[in-house]
Amino acid sequence: MKKLLYQQLTDFLLTKLPLAYQAKLTSNITQGEIVNNGRNVTEKGIELFHFPYSAVFYFDEFPYREISTADLMAWIQIWLLENDLNRSDLELSNPKMEIEILDDATAIIAFDIEFYEPIEAIEDVNGNLEFGNKKYRLAQIDIAVAEQVSEVVNVVDD
Repeated sequence: MKKLLYQQLTDFLLTKLPLAYQAKLTSNITQGEIVNNGRNVTEKGIELFHFPYSAVFYFDEFPYREISTADLMAWIQIWLLENDLNRSDLELSNPKMEIEILDDATAIIAFDIEFYEPIEAIEDVNGNLEFGNKKYRLAQIDIAVAEQVSEVVNVVDD
């Protein structure tokens, strides 16, 4: 299954942080909701539900004199702009940030970020999910998108 957006953002942030600091970053879903907006998307794929949730990104003993807090905020915002393309359409709130200074070199920084994503499944005879007399497994649905339109027909009703 494709990783959830908060997991993808965590992976991205780990690539930006020094190796010695990476173990101090944790991320978790803090609340979520299972929204029954599922539907058939393709012949072999379904959306089971939509999942709005909040995730916290917790930076323990963040060395704010070595790693710029402004860079950290920018990395998060850039990732969201490039990877969570429906944020503004869904009217998700802006990321919230809290800082607790521990000493003259370290702080605890936490970001609370809202996400909203469909949870999808594809038909699979070995899948562990049964729905509508078919077996599925969690996976992202591949949707074919037309790259070229060869003919447009305009139908007018009388």
